[in-house]
Amino acid sequence: MEDYAAVIVSADYVDPEKRIMASVDVDALWRVWPQLDERAQNLLEDKYILGMGDSEIGKAFGVSAASVRMMLTRARSKARKAMEAEFGGK
Repeated sequence: MEDYAAVIVSADYVDPEKRIMASVDVDALWRVWPQLDERAQNLLEDKYILGMGDSEIGKAFGVSAASVRMMLTRARSKARKAMEAEFGGK
């Protein structure tokens, strides 16, 4: 199963099938968004919607870029688990 948190597709992405699947996953993510804590929401928004880099996010959160990467891993895991609970999966 693909990582649900990797649902933000760049504008130059060309594989139509994956684009359609990603849009379905985006819809699923937004449906479980309220279940995520504010920190996870902010991290995912900063990274995938606003396109901020790890160092930039780190400055906003007062942590290192390495810490941001770990925090993003955890936020994506929370999002994936919420979607699996909501829509079935692993």
